[in-house]
Amino acid sequence: YEKDATYSGYKHYDNDQQKMYDAIVDASEKAAATAGNYDAWKAAYDPIQKEIDETKEKLKELKQRQAEMKNAGDVDTEAFKQLQEEIKETNNRMKELKTSQE
Repeated sequence: YEKDATYSGYKHYDNDQQKMYDAIVDASEKAAATAGNYDAWKAAYDPIQKEIDETKEKLKELKQRQAEMKNAGDVDTEAFKQLQEEIKETNNRMKELKTSQE
């Protein structure tokens, strides 16, 4: 901008071209550094998200099997108790995964 430019944002740089240029360069460098951080975050996030998705699917299958056992009247069996324990453990694992994702 010219020294006497009247753009509203130019006043934040005291109408100084060099000050504005330096701020733009600084912002650009920070944005470039942030892009690298995003890549690192994404590399860590993706495997956790994949495991969350797999755990959700496993939990869905376990609960479906639980419903089938209930419908068949097999609730007083050792297999049903083991299934309930596996559902509980899978739920706990899901909570751990979601916590680690935050």
